[in-house]
Amino acid sequence: MTNLPWGQAQAESNKPDLRQPPATPARRRSSCRQRANINTTQLETLALDRSAWQVTCATAVSQIHQTNQDRRSERRTQRHQRAVGIPLVSGFPCAICGRVCGSRIGLNAHEKWHQRQRR
Repeated sequence: MTNLPWGQAQAESNKPDLRQPPATPARRRSSCRQRANINTTQLETLALDRSAWQVTCATAVSQIHQTNQDRRSERRTQRHQRAVGIPLVSGFPCAICGRVCGSRIGLNAHEKWHQRQRR
């Protein structure tokens, strides 16, 4: 068999070809239309009326913009909630006032300060 286009090669063969034709990758325009909820079956009729098409495009763009903002703010709050759960301070807490000192010797100096304050 020679190198023929897909449709001709399948038509000329006597046995059924079990291979699938290669899938076309999704284009950016079609994914934008899907996100904007634009009906692709009535696309040409929508585009004929220019003012209605402009309104459709404007509402779709604002809708996409709003969903993107909502998604970003949701991710941001999730990020901040994770950051709040992480303890930032690790060290030696004072038994009297609860202050956290970065080192043991710093805690000793701080406790001496408390002793001086009591006098």
